Amino acid sequence: MKKYFALSILSIAALSLSACGTTTSNTPYYSSTPSQKASNTKPTPEELKKQLELAKRAYDEHPDDPARVRGYANILHKNGDAKKAYSTLKKLAGSKDAIHDDFIFMALLAEKQGNENICRTWLRTALNENPTDLNARLKLTSSFEKSTEWDKAEPLYIDALQENLKESYSEENLKKLYDAYSYNLIEQKKHREALDLLMIAKAEFPDAKDVERNVRITRALMQSHGHAAPKPPERPKK
Repeated sequence: MKKYFALSILSIAALSLSACGTTTSNTPYYSSTPSQKASNTKPTPEELKKQLELAKRAYDEHPDDPARVRGYANILHKNGDAKKAYSTLKKLAGSKDAIHDDFIFMALLAEKQGNENICRTWLRTALNENPTDLNARLKLTSSFEKSTEWDKAEPLYIDALQENLKESYSEENLKKLYDAYSYNLIEQKKHREALDLLMIAKAEFPDAKDVERNVRITRALMQSHGHAAPKPPERPKK
């Protein structure tokens, strides 16, 4: 059970980290050149250096232009300078011109520098601005769980399962949420609550084999810890 759920947690963390590093189509961050996008190849060090020169020149000409600030910060990050990227974007991220992706990017840059608490602060800022951002929420829960602060992560799961937020998630993301929250509860030795949660997931996704597997494993865990796990409901007679 622990191995299965741990793999799920790692997948979620990777997904969330990827989300921190990507931007939406309306965000004016610099990215690859058109030819690189077409070939789907990473820019060479020489190309990154050239992009950095162009972005810095554009930024120096208009340092208060949000698009140029974002572009310069993004290319600094691509060149491995998370510290300078963070300081470049910080003023904009704290202004009225900030957008949701700025907060996510600041969280990524803080994490790159090993500043986990600052990363959490920016993720909370992102969630305050958009509570339906499940990737940001799971990245924040993962941050607490990496430090075995399971109890601090739990309220974030509870909030995520409010009906007004649940309806905004895709089916796949909702299953990931149930999976991650179940693992959190099990790590807190709350086996009964974990099973109750998984039974809700099973009712919502009756054909999901991964959910059914988690239910079986959780029942086995409960029995191994001395709990009297409830029997599965009887199948209706034909």
